[in-house]
Amino acid sequence: MNETQINTYDDRINDLKAFDEEKTGVKGLVDAGTTSIPSIFVRPLEDRSKDFSTCHENISVPIIDFAHFGENNEQDEKIIKEIILASKNWGFFQVINHEIPLELLEKMIEGTKRFHEQDDESKKKFYSREFQSKKVTYFSNHDLYNSNAANWRDSLYVNTLFHGGEVDPQELPPICK
Repeated sequence: MNETQINTYDDRINDLKAFDEEKTGVKGLVDAGTTSIPSIFVRPLEDRSKDFSTCHENISVPIIDFAHFGENNEQDEKIIKEIILASKNWGFFQVINHEIPLELLEKMIEGTKRFHEQDDESKKKFYSREFQSKKVTYFSNHDLYNSNAANWRDSLYVNTLFHGGEVDPQELPPICK
């Protein structure tokens, strides 16, 4: 690295730290009246140019049907393989026929919206970069310090992976209950 690259790198790290230490995320930038996109959110030109060569023909989000999950091992294995493949190739997928009531899903979305709309001090209580150990975490960009550009998003993460698949409702932010 030459001196200019080192200074640019140092400036970026300082900007990332300043953003992270605010603990208000992207919503905090918007609420503060930011009128331009900070440089930490701008992808380098060499990254953006890769998008031009992406083929957009016949692309659709993987849809995984849970209608017959639990009926037999063969069907369950097929669905599990679909989940693994979609996760590897896409990083996300849509689940249908999961039997989660629409009313419950809508309440979850409303609770999440209420969380993000509340005052900064309430959200800061949950702000952390300790995704693995905490059950409920608020953060902006899980890979903030490792990616070439930050994503314009904030997340409320409820971690059930290391906690037996459950979270005590008392650990959720009060506004989400």
